[in-house]
Amino acid sequence: MSVSAVTLPHMTASDDFTAPQRCIDWCRAQDSARMVLDETVTVDLDKWNRTLHELGVATVVRGRDADGRPTGAGLAHLQRADLTPISELIDPSAPDRSLVYQCAAWLSGHRVRRPPNPVPRLPHRTAGKPGSPGAMVDTFLRECAKDHGGLIAGDGGWLASPGIGMKLRATVMWAYEAHTVGGAQARLVDQFGVNTLIRHGWLDTPVVSAFTPRRYDSYVGAVEDWAHEAGTDPDLVEMWLVREWALRLSRAQGRPRDHDVLF
Repeated sequence: MSVSAVTLPHMTASDDFTAPQRCIDWCRAQDSARMVLDETVTVDLDKWNRTLHELGVATVVRGRDADGRPTGAGLAHLQRADLTPISELIDPSAPDRSLVYQCAAWLSGHRVRRPPNPVPRLPHRTAGKPGSPGAMVDTFLRECAKDHGGLIAGDGGWLASPGIGMKLRATVMWAYEAHTVGGAQARLVDQFGVNTLIRHGWLDTPVVSAFTPRRYDSYVGAVEDWAHEAGTDPDLVEMWLVREWALRLSRAQGRPRDHDVLF
C-alpha cells in the first residue's frame, strides 16, 4: 500500500517509536551529571596548536594535565565539562572562537565521535564584512551566546556557516546552552546516533550534514521524547544512541574487546 505524499512530510516517527528497554535501563543506571560532564578525551595539543598556527589562528587549544592543571602543550585531557564559555581553558582574547576550537578538539579526541576533518577552517575576522564568511561565523556565535542559536536560519546563520559543520555546530550550541528553532535545549548530534534513531523508527532526515534548523529541532525532540519516557537526561539518551551504533559496528567487525569500553 502506498503512502500519501501529502501526509509523509508531516511524519517524524513510526507508530512504535519508543525508547528500547536497554536504553532505559542503561540511562537509569548512570549518574547523569558525572557520566556526561566527565566524558574525557585525550588531545595532542602540540599537533593541534601547530596546525592552528599554520592556519594563522591567533589562539591555542588547551587541556588539563594529569593533575588537572590547564596546559597548552603535550598530551592533555579535555572534559566535556570544560566545553563552556566560562571554562578557564578558554582564551579570553577571543573567547567565542576559542570555544569553537575547544569543542572541535574534544570531538577530534573522541574515539567514536571523531569527525573526518577535525580542525575547522574558520574564516578570519579580518574578512568580516557584512555577508562575508567571517561575518556569518561571528553572527552564529553571537546568537549562540545570546541563547538563540537555533533561531537564525537565515542571514547566513545556519547552513552558510563556513567551517562549522552540523556536528560541531550542535556541540557549540550545547556549550552555550543555546536553544533550537523550536525552543528546545540544544543537544549533541552524531551520525551514529541518528542511525540508531532511524533503526528504531524515526522517519526524519537520516543524514546529519543535511539537517536544517527544523530537522535539528525534530531530532532534539525525538531525543527528548525518549528521555521523558525513560525519566532521564536527554544528554544521556544521546550518548546511548551513539554508543549503541558503535557497539553494533564493533560486534559486526569482530572487535569484542571494544564492548566494555563502549558500554
